[in-house]
Amino acid sequence: MFSRTFTKLGPLFLWAIAFAGCSDSEPEVCAPASFAFTDTELVLNNSCLKVDLRFEGQVQVDQEWKTGQCAVTNQEMKCSFVDAGVYTLKLNEGALTSSFESSAQITLRGLRIRGQGALPNANAWLSNGFQSWSQSGVIQIGRQPTENAVNKALRLEGDPEVLREGTELSWWYSFIGSSTGPSVVAGVTSVDRWRSWVSVYGAPGTEQDIIVELNHGGAEESLSLKAGDIVDGEPWFVQATAELNSSLKTYAQKVNHRKHSADIQPALGWNSWYDLWDKVSSEDIIANASIAATMLNAWVPNYESELTMVIDDGWQTAWGEWFPNDKFSQGMDAVAQDIAQKGWRPGIWLAPLLVDPMSALASEHPDWLIMGAAFLHPIHGNLRVLDVTNPEAAEHLKVTIQRIVGWGYRMLKIDFLFAGTFVGGRKADNVLGLEAYKIALDIIRSAAGEKTELLAVGAPGIPSVRYVDAWRVGPDIAFEQTGVNWHFIPGQARNIAARWPICTITYCDGDPALLRGLPESEVKVGAWVAALAGGAFFLSDNLTKLEESRKNMDLDPKVFALGLAGSPAIPLDNFPKVPPTQLTSIVDDIYKQKTTHVVPQRWQLPSGETILMNLTENEVPVAEQVVPARMVVVGGE
Repeated sequence: MFSRTFTKLGPLFLWAIAFAGCSDSEPEVCAPASFAFTDTELVLNNSCLKVDLRFEGQVQVDQEWKTGQCAVTNQEMKCSFVDAGVYTLKLNEGALTSSFESSAQITLRGLRIRGQGALPNANAWLSNGFQSWSQSGVIQIGRQPTENAVNKALRLEGDPEVLREGTELSWWYSFIGSSTGPSVVAGVTSVDRWRSWVSVYGAPGTEQDIIVELNHGGAEESLSLKAGDIVDGEPWFVQATAELNSSLKTYAQKVNHRKHSADIQPALGWNSWYDLWDKVSSEDIIANASIAATMLNAWVPNYESELTMVIDDGWQTAWGEWFPNDKFSQGMDAVAQDIAQKGWRPGIWLAPLLVDPMSALASEHPDWLIMGAAFLHPIHGNLRVLDVTNPEAAEHLKVTIQRIVGWGYRMLKIDFLFAGTFVGGRKADNVLGLEAYKIALDIIRSAAGEKTELLAVGAPGIPSVRYVDAWRVGPDIAFEQTGVNWHFIPGQARNIAARWPICTITYCDGDPALLRGLPESEVKVGAWVAALAGGAFFLSDNLTKLEESRKNMDLDPKVFALGLAGSPAIPLDNFPKVPPTQLTSIVDDIYKQKTTHVVPQRWQLPSGETILMNLTENEVPVAEQVVPARMVVVGGE
């Protein structure tokens, strides 16, 4: 299946980094630059980098984006909108605050900071998907998408959003530039209310001018305001730079996150999903434990933490009713005890915000569910979504998490979290989807306790990392319908390449390395890709049926060192020589039996070494070396 598939908010920070201009060293090095005000404009301007972008504020009232009359006075820009209100941008020691004050009773649908100007040689930008599984990668800068196309992209939810082509917008953050010129990094640093997104396109009739739009809201969600109401935007980081990876690291460090707030290390272990699927039983768990321990202890003899065993989907009575079914008749507490007695850390999967419409919970408490919101699961149908703005539903969520932790599970794989952001009717008025999402994760974090590891899956990254310890960085590595297939591997690598900055502030899970079903050389490449994210390394085959030769496979120790490093490998060629016009999907590649994902070929490991990666069907020259098809070479230049 595709899926595993108004109160004031804080100020909007644009972090000023250093100063504009060039250093005195040779060769010439351009320092990064951030926003500044002139007497008349908000600019991102650097003569050394030859970047010159001019910005103004816009608002979306009812169904229309409006351009107001903007002026700068005393280091703040005010943009006035007739019969709507005033949008204010302020600079204070490098911090930019953004707010809108309504002058009438209106429906506010969005806020925007729109820039236009020059970014030399820019031909590509990052299009990041909404959540873990969503297609993400670098594509060409194209012409302005139509308003209908943008609104359609904003409305996509669930699997349709996962399979996005990405030409209209990038969720949460982006970078813009080329392999031969400067870059711009732009992204929100926390999420309290708004869906935030970046749009980049070329200005008609020009070769170099580009449009960069930093957006909150749009499409379906809205706030009903009366005169005098004030709404703040989310914090943005924006920087023009000659050193893209350095600026991406700086951006990530500004994001509100909790890494290292608990004594949790990158996990090494086994997960039941990718072979046993939802047919898993307690007998399967115990049978795989001793085999997995033997294999992992041989491969990683110096691993100092407990191995982690995760019971995935298939243990529960129903989605929304998180009690054991007949396959776990002895009780989940007894299973956790058995796992712990074998020296493992018990982990368990659940989708805490989704509810089977045929369950007792749905029939007895329909008011606990978001009106008009459902996720179409390819197997389980239209699953309903818990409304955590209802105090009784919120209490149910808290009690569920407390009960599961009380059974003895010290790692919770919380899945399908994106559903908590869906548009729909909630008990609380004027609460947007991301506000409700924040409420849900706060409940889960508090109920689980600080020492329980939370792995967020099917989750928007930037809104989640302040609450969770680990995040699934990409799509599933296999579907039950397709089995193990090579074409999942390049798709995973492309998402990691797009999202590695987030992996510097949380432990990213690149999904398990699968040992069956592919030639041994491709299995080893898959292990490298699973390790690229640097935050975990899991197996997921049914080891009781795996060939002995695969159990004893000679995997490079550097793979495990990378997977458990706590920080990701970093792509050294973020911009392809020929950027694709859109993102292509795993489904397309399986159908065509050809890899069309464009993936960086040079990666720097946390150890300082470089690997060369060719995930195509033909040998290619990389850094003056010829890399065979579907191969990773260690120690490239």
